[in-house]
Amino acid sequence: KCNFTATDPYTFKAYAQRTGMEAEKYSFKDIANGCYSEKRFDLVISSFALHLASKSMLWAMLSQLSELAPFLVVLTPHKRPDIPTSMGWELVEEVYQERIRCRLYRSLAFVVTEGEEEERKA
Repeated sequence: KCNFTATDPYTFKAYAQRTGMEAEKYSFKDIANGCYSEKRFDLVISSFALHLASKSMLWAMLSQLSELAPFLVVLTPHKRPDIPTSMGWELVEEVYQERIRCRLYRSLAFVVTEGEEEERKA
């Protein structure tokens, strides 16, 4: 089963119109401040957004997310953002096609709980 959580404080209405699903309205700052700290994700996908964050905001946000998900996919039209391991992520692979970069990162901070381990085995 695949569940999605989407967030965008600017285009949430367009997201709802296109997908028929609601998007949360959290900002980079909200995420950096822990709005998702009680959640866990299998994967975080950022599409054409992270290159807009300031370096300090990026560090706070990605550090927070590195504890919530084992993987991060970043789609960007730029070389930015630069995501060093100090932000909690290790680059696994990068694909560049038609001026779009797709980067897969592995979290350096994500810890699988016993309950999650058992659920994955089932």
